[in-house]
Amino acid sequence: EILPAASQHWTGVAGCDPSGANGFRLIGTLPSEGGAAFVAEGSFTRPRANQKAVLYTYCMVGHNFANNGLVIFEADQVAAHVVYEGGWDESLQALPNIDDDGQSEILIVTGGTRMGESFQRIAIIGLSEKGVRTFGQTESYSGDCESGSVGFQTKTFKGQETTYKLFVKKGSAPAFYRETFVGDCGEPTKWRKSAAAHRIDLENSGKYVRLK
Repeated sequence: EILPAASQHWTGVAGCDPSGANGFRLIGTLPSEGGAAFVAEGSFTRPRANQKAVLYTYCMVGHNFANNGLVIFEADQVAAHVVYEGGWDESLQALPNIDDDGQSEILIVTGGTRMGESFQRIAIIGLSEKGVRTFGQTESYSGDCESGSVGFQTKTFKGQETTYKLFVKKGSAPAFYRETFVGDCGEPTKWRKSAAAHRIDLENSGKYVRLK
């Protein structure tokens, strides 16, 4: 049920081959390694529902770019299906009803690399019986530790990582806060606080299309 609906939506997208090596798969699943999909449990489309959410990649269309989807299952039936233009999504989590509508919101984690720098971002969405509510996205990690790898390494290179602790104040219009920590590249990273918790505005997280 998922694949035909996604195929109909993404018909004609250049460089999109769901049957290829970088094609359709559940996020977290590596068939060659017998892996399992990441699953979040909650009440996503209505209060007190017993549902499960999974992410999938339909196809990779470029470096750090992909066409992705989110599916809500209830009693082994598809209760909701959302598609969107995303990236290298890694996992998802259920959030405990941050907007007081009685339903679980969904946090989607994505990451990638560019010129030796790594990044991670989170996006938050909520579902209803018919629609999708986007709360926004923000960076959750960045680092340039790989910039000093073989071929570029110099004795003066000192990479650094930055990570964030995120908070939310619940309500019909949730308020988001972020605390910043930095650390020098190495194992294990010794984190030190560089900015106290302060309110932030989440960035636009793009368009999510509800197929079901």
